[in-house]
Amino acid sequence: MAAAVREGETITSADLTVVNISLDPGIRAIGADQIGEIEGTRATTDLTVGALLTPEAFTAESFVGDDRQIVGVALSPAQRPAVALTPGTAVLVVYTPGNGGAAAGSGGGGTTVTPDDGGQAGGEEAGNAALPPTMRATVVSVSAPDSGGGVVVDLAVSAVDGPTLAAWASTGKVALILQSRDQQERDAQGGGGEEAEGAGEAEGAGEAEGAEPEGGEQE
Repeated sequence: MAAAVREGETITSADLTVVNISLDPGIRAIGADQIGEIEGTRATTDLTVGALLTPEAFTAESFVGDDRQIVGVALSPAQRPAVALTPGTAVLVVYTPGNGGAAAGSGGGGTTVTPDDGGQAGGEEAGNAALPPTMRATVVSVSAPDSGGGVVVDLAVSAVDGPTLAAWASTGKVALILQSRDQQERDAQGGGGEEAEGAGEAEGAGEAEGAEPEGGEQE
């Protein structure tokens, strides 16, 4: 690599260079005759200067599928993390209408909206006025900042959530939270942590019930 490319960014001809080296047979590197096929693809991992490009390091597939919609959201520096947002980054969009403000596009219920629940009410979260509505999204692109540091971030969301996010964005009262890789993996696993916690509670309850007969015998 002639230049560093972050995960999700597009690889250009300026990012690539050709070198002559002897490779171990176990290393699958990209040949010089394949450069034309790499230009315009997306990096699947962070690529550093001097790194050898392997087939697993890039993809021509888009992370915006047929079941996704792209919504542009204008954000000031105070509405997003200081960390640079790059294509493919998973974020959490938070609707921040303020006290007494109803969630735009949610019928005023203040529900949590995510691709997982298809825009349905978030159960306990719907009854908790202190919990703002949120939505999972993926960064597609980020515009150049304006004179005040504001940018427009294109976000990919589920087709169900697209209209709601557009309504939130029109109010200007949204903020982005950057999700860690661990959180992304937990979300992809479908809340396995919650299931484990529930199993632990059930096990604890069983032990407590089992302890009652022993207390009776001691009496």
